[in-house]
Amino acid sequence: IVHKPVIGVGKILHIKNAEEHLQAENCDLVGIGRGLMSDQNMIKKYLLGVEPNLCVECGVCMFLKRGKKELSCVVRDI
Repeated sequence: IVHKPVIGVGKILHIKNAEEHLQAENCDLVGIGRGLMSDQNMIKKYLLGVEPNLCVECGVCMFLKRGKKELSCVVRDI
């Protein structure tokens, strides 16, 4: 148990996952990387009740690990 704010990161691909972690008090703040990469309007869509484009966990966006210099995403076609 820590007495400082905790940021949850890693495999939080959907706003619903983020909400579950916050409700369970697993963390105080969440970082959504790949989820927002697959749909930059995820939060807006969530608030409107529209399902966002979901990350398919293909790993293409992990460009630095693969030695690429440009970011890409198969879901967003970038």
